[in-house]
Amino acid sequence: MIIQYPFSNIANVIDTLKKRIALSSCINNKVKSKTLVYRGDYTKANGICSTIEKAINSNSLNVIFIDPTDLSVPFSLYKELSKRLQKVDFVLNIATGTDLNRNIVKAFDERELPIRKKYEKALGSNLFFEDEKNRRLAQKNQSTLLTDAFLERLLLSFYEIGYPMHVEKRIRNYYQLIYLSQKSLGKKLWEVAVKRNASEADSRQGLLNLSGGNNG
Repeated sequence: MIIQYPFSNIANVIDTLKKRIALSSCINNKVKSKTLVYRGDYTKANGICSTIEKAINSNSLNVIFIDPTDLSVPFSLYKELSKRLQKVDFVLNIATGTDLNRNIVKAFDERELPIRKKYEKALGSNLFFEDEKNRRLAQKNQSTLLTDAFLERLLLSFYEIGYPMHVEKRIRNYYQLIYLSQKSLGKKLWEVAVKRNASEADSRQGLLNLSGGNNG
């Protein structure tokens, strides 16, 4: 499924994705037959949730992978997905080494800056920017420490809507994968799946070894 803000060549993107799935030798035919691709606007949570509700089994544990190029996905989407789907875990790709590292300091310059508004929506509140400690870090141009503080605030936002379990994995200096679960069983299933994947993966793609992960 594509969860992506609409842009002019979205039809070509969807068509390309369908072709890649059909031609992939890594996906078996049974999975291919069940794979659906939709266009969705992640700023409109109701439409996304309605589409997913029709495609999943509400009695099973579902995992949603959110893979944006920046931090423009609003926290309201996660909140609505969790509320509507109930049994759902998330895997998030957080662009710590690109988007956050480049822009987090300047986001403190003015309240009405678009980049600050984007980050506030991603966190679900403005508390991160109102924190005096974070303001001082911005004044000292401490982008790395601010990035860490941003992730802590994001994890707290998930904790507040019922996601106490998480596993983190940094991928070089580019981004960070975070698995969030409502139950310890979800975390265990994730670790088993990743270990199995690691034993089969091409080393050039990088292995998601969770031995150094953290759980909250």
